[in-house]
Amino acid sequence: MPKPGMVGLTLKREVYVLLKARAREAGMGVNQYLETLLISQTGRSLQAPF
Repeated sequence: MPKPGMVGLTLKREVYVLLKARAREAGMGVNQYLETLLISQTGRSLQAPF
C-alpha cells in the first residue's frame, strides 16, 4: 500500500530489472531514475510516429 500522497505502480519484472540496471548505471535509485526520465520527456512529443 502506497504512503499517503503517493501512487503505486505495477511493472513487469523484466521492465523493473531493466530500469534498476539503468538506474544503477546512472548512480540513482529506480524512483529517482524514473522521475528524471519522465521529466526529461516533457519537452518532447510523446506521440507515436505513425
